[in-house]
Amino acid sequence: KTIAIVDHHRRTGELNFKPELMYIESSASSASELVVELFPYHKRNVVITPLDATYMYTGMLIDTNRFRVRSGNRTFQAAAELRNYGADLGVVEDMLRDVYDTFEERNKILNTAKRYGKNVISAYDEDEVERVLMSRVADEILNVKDVEASFVVAYVDQESVGISARSKGKVNVQAI
Repeated sequence: KTIAIVDHHRRTGELNFKPELMYIESSASSASELVVELFPYHKRNVVITPLDATYMYTGMLIDTNRFRVRSGNRTFQAAAELRNYGADLGVVEDMLRDVYDTFEERNKILNTAKRYGKNVISAYDEDEVERVLMSRVADEILNVKDVEASFVVAYVDQESVGISARSKGKVNVQAI
């Protein structure tokens, strides 16, 4: 019955409900960072399980491309706090590993990549692609030297196309 929105993405439309709390901070690295920053303001001591801390830490790693982009003091402070709550880096690494089928699908998507100046667009239309995989491919493309932004475009279901866009910082992919 109580809804709170905590996010690091810009809001792109009207909501059809009224949240009790809306904390949207696009300068943050991840929603996990924002949630950790709220801990000191809670009336009671915050208790999260080591598994919760591990999931949140994993989210931070994904959103920051392993702390390579959009990472600052507040990001590392939140990561340290999650480690204090028991985030297990071994479990994090295991969660980030692909199963073989995902590895194959990722490579198929990467094979569609085309370079446009300092940007790369990968448009894949063979199968539906999970948004998480699209994000991971967009992140991986940024590891290529002299690529400033990446865009992965694919069907997420039979009727919808999704786009995952990433930047090293010079290109505002949200505006594009």
